[in-house]
Amino acid sequence: MWSRFFSPYQFNPLDVNPLRDILQELVDFNALRKAEEKLFLCATNVLTGKICIFENAEIGPEHVLASACLPTLFQAVQIGENYYWDGGYMGNPPIFPLIYNTSCNDVMIIQINPIRINHVPKSPQDIADRMNTLSFNSSLLRELRAINFVSRLVDEGVLDSSRFKRLNIHVVEAEEVMNDLSAHSKFDTEPQFISSLHMLGRKKMIEWLGLYRDKIGHASTVDLAATFL
Repeated sequence: MWSRFFSPYQFNPLDVNPLRDILQELVDFNALRKAEEKLFLCATNVLTGKICIFENAEIGPEHVLASACLPTLFQAVQIGENYYWDGGYMGNPPIFPLIYNTSCNDVMIIQINPIRINHVPKSPQDIADRMNTLSFNSSLLRELRAINFVSRLVDEGVLDSSRFKRLNIHVVEAEEVMNDLSAHSKFDTEPQFISSLHMLGRKKMIEWLGLYRDKIGHASTVDLAATFL
């Protein structure tokens, strides 16, 4: 409620963020920087409006905080001379690092923001929730349109497959459940709720593997045009 009337610079002038201490306690960032597995974190540069991608070698607690900085709740995170907000405003998630910085041809999207809803929002809360999901889904939809376009041209022989990567796209989603959760559910830290999401994720992944395991490395398991375009 406070965020509707005061900015985080007013109600949290000391920039207290419990997540900072938790990250420093639980995450071995030195090991992360040396890991073979690649991690990309996305943040939005507040001043330039550009997307910024942080990679393993540079990631520390502040980079994680920057990638999850909602501007109505937290002060912009300063890294060097730049200030950052949540990366979702420009890329949610950005797929292009997976295209240019890895050799993998498969991308799996774990979709937590529903693309479609079942009713027209009419209450102030429902309208705000839908505005939120539309905003955070828009960058993903733009990238998927581009991926679909390039993949189609590669399939038709218009583009050289040795120069342009053709991606297999996979999606694990639970829209029938996520549609019933408001944006405020993202602030629900009750153990029972977190546990229910964890179990739902495992259930959906097991179902997906049962249907599409053999497609990995060979073909997309989602019709991009029908689902996202």
